[in-house]
Amino acid sequence: ENAPFTSDGLLDINTFGDFLLGKDALHNESPNGLSNVTQSTAGGGIFRRDTRYTDAAGFAQDDIKLTRRLTVNAGLRYEIFGAPVEINGRLANFNANIAVGQVPDGGTYSGYTLPSNFHGAVPDGLLKTSYAGLWRAPHGNVSPRLGFAWQMTDSPVVVMRGGYGVYFDRHSGNLEEQLASQAPFATFQIASGTQNGTATLQNPFVPLVLPNSSYPIFTSRTSSSFPFIEGIDPNIVDGKTQEYNLNVEYALGRNYLLNVGYVGTHSTHRSGQIEFDQAPLASPQHPINGETTNSINNLIMRLPIQGVSPGSLFTVSSFSANYNSLQTSITRRMTHGFQMQASYTWSKNLDEVSGEGGTDLFELQLPTNDQHNLRQAYGLAGDDRAQRAVVNFTWSAPRFGSLPRPARLLLTDWQFSGIGLVQTGNPLTIVDFNAGSVYGNLPGETRAQLSGSRIATHGSLFSRVQGSYLNGAAFTRAPEAPNGTSLADQDFGNSGVGIVRGPGQHNIDLAVERIFPVTEKTSFRFRAESFNLTNTPQFNNPSTGISFGDPNNPNPTPSASFGRITSVATNPRLIQFAAKFLF
Repeated sequence: ENAPFTSDGLLDINTFGDFLLGKDALHNESPNGLSNVTQSTAGGGIFRRDTRYTDAAGFAQDDIKLTRRLTVNAGLRYEIFGAPVEINGRLANFNANIAVGQVPDGGTYSGYTLPSNFHGAVPDGLLKTSYAGLWRAPHGNVSPRLGFAWQMTDSPVVVMRGGYGVYFDRHSGNLEEQLASQAPFATFQIASGTQNGTATLQNPFVPLVLPNSSYPIFTSRTSSSFPFIEGIDPNIVDGKTQEYNLNVEYALGRNYLLNVGYVGTHSTHRSGQIEFDQAPLASPQHPINGETTNSINNLIMRLPIQGVSPGSLFTVSSFSANYNSLQTSITRRMTHGFQMQASYTWSKNLDEVSGEGGTDLFELQLPTNDQHNLRQAYGLAGDDRAQRAVVNFTWSAPRFGSLPRPARLLLTDWQFSGIGLVQTGNPLTIVDFNAGSVYGNLPGETRAQLSGSRIATHGSLFSRVQGSYLNGAAFTRAPEAPNGTSLADQDFGNSGVGIVRGPGQHNIDLAVERIFPVTEKTSFRFRAESFNLTNTPQFNNPSTGISFGDPNNPNPTPSASFGRITSVATNPRLIQFAAKFLF
């Protein structure tokens, strides 16, 4: 159904005084020349989508015992993840692969598509595809799996296990949902600042949203219109991950088990977004639409696809990632009321979207810097943890049957458990909000320029939190783009992906429980739990966005907020109590 703002609208008004006045910029008494309505959000049209997903899968597997010591598991899976299909044909798309660059005087519908099951009238030049889905459903998802377990020796017991498998993933539903507010079935507008200057509290939505009965509204690309567009590659394929592992388990006596193994994955065809209308650089030898220099002022003329806003997004399945790790653990089985496990992981996680500002959770990540060269954005992933150690235990106190009754009542029926964690911080990618401006990409998606100084500041974590965690002098304004006309026409920064790590974390949680038997079948239990037992603050990452203000300043200094840590990642010590009666 429609989101609330699509029918009611949404207004942001800074102060109560602005609310009382409600005037536009022309009649507003404020010296800033802005409307009292800070921001207006409105939408109209047919937002409802009756989307269907059709999946099919089949698999076969078998365990084959080749010898007494060696067992092999083999399997094969085939699956089809059907592309989203809207029963009324309302899945409009923009295919940047087929959009012509130049826009004729009368405009063009080139790039806009509708599915084959749309039965309304379609204007000339707007493509109706041969399939009903938002993209062509892939049919090549064949997933072999192979594993084995081999008992190498009997005394001591040593077992080797390994496996390899291919796994396919259905794309997030957000790929389809991102298009719901776009033409021709809906419109969505956000106006703020000078753009919202004509808004008043009586008439806050300018232009006025049309009634739902007016849709679909087909709007062509023109040389004077710059809509922000999101589209999906119709040739997108399902994400593919190859997983492989090899580990050895070694029995240390009767109660201990040591495990050492390698675990890795290689992912391809991951979905993400690129800013498809990134402006190329012109030169006297290679002019673009008559332009031979590169400037923010001639950015629109250099766009490869005219009539589209810079920063518009195109979802593709061209991203890749890798994970490799050494995983070790030692386990003590429950003996005399005590069990324990300690694990340590040394790993590296790499992808092409670290430091991006997209929606990673919904598979709509963006690469930094050059949008047409994903490999230059390959580096440590934002969720990488190079080292991680975890210890947990549970201990039930002995019953002390030989002690006097008062001592037994005091010392027996206690249970203790806890978990401790130590891990390194996340990799940080430093972005410059002004760098890459000559390409027209979204702010905050371009990496900063290194100056040659040390990036991390010196001192203890406490002193770095009090001051700055990162050294602003380690970065400088990005250079002028080739054939640029001013320092405002900045190129991409040269810093790498994940070049410094944020603060690590260490934490201990502890629980104590006392059991009070009532009868043979009933008992009363009291439990106390402490989270963050040592009350140690765990800090969030510092600010990684940098800007240098006036581009004509010959001595640029970074923004004051850069590199500072302003919040914690966890709560202070929390103690909670619980009681329950078992019967």
